[in-house]
Amino acid sequence: MKIIAIPALVLLSGVVLMVFNAGAPRMLKPDWQLAVGEGDSAAYYREFDRNENPRARRFDLGVGLASAGGSLIALLAMTRSWSVQRARALQTPRRRWLVVLFSNITWLYYMWAASRHLVVQAARGEFPPWADSIAIPLMGLQILLLSGLVAVNVGLVICLHGVRLPEAMWARPRSARAWVLNGGSVIALLLSACVCYDAVRFGDAFTPPAAVAIGYLLLVVRAAVSAPSQISRIRGADDVLRET
Repeated sequence: MKIIAIPALVLLSGVVLMVFNAGAPRMLKPDWQLAVGEGDSAAYYREFDRNENPRARRFDLGVGLASAGGSLIALLAMTRSWSVQRARALQTPRRRWLVVLFSNITWLYYMWAASRHLVVQAARGEFPPWADSIAIPLMGLQILLLSGLVAVNVGLVICLHGVRLPEAMWARPRSARAWVLNGGSVIALLLSACVCYDAVRFGDAFTPPAAVAIGYLLLVVRAAVSAPSQISRIRGADDVLRET
């Protein structure tokens, strides 16, 4: 079975929506802002939602679907996982430094993508012109960028230390600690899926590649934590602690 057919259909659906709704004006009434009083943010958002062109919304959905589908196809091409059989035999990268490098690049790109979409939303008029709507989120993203880099690299050092790669991507956890970390990976994967869903729904073309890459990297780290070499190291450390 060719699993690439699924993201290909997603990509095709996105392209169809974009083609049939291209050129649609964003708002049904060009003068819709005249019905909003100065400083009334609640009325601004209400009128924006009421006057936004459904065709423009469908175009945005097409952009999100095309981005998500294209990102999944790129991942399958990179890992050569065209079929279920190949996906089952998938292994992690052979070098730990590649995982670290790819993780840092992905995090930097994700922060850029989130910032870029805020700028696009502001250009669409989704925020009141009198409100400082994106400055605070942009500053928050800068703080998250730095703190996230520290958290990502500390987590990678803990999870990848002593691991011999490559390992089977779908390795089963073999210790209580591995089960706990696997559970955390599942939660993180669900959060990544939610981020991708919101990006598709709101026509964010920039975030789906980051969400797909983050999902892949979470699976790689999960496999590393579950690897026999990692489990042996943990058990050896436990034995030393018991002896002391």
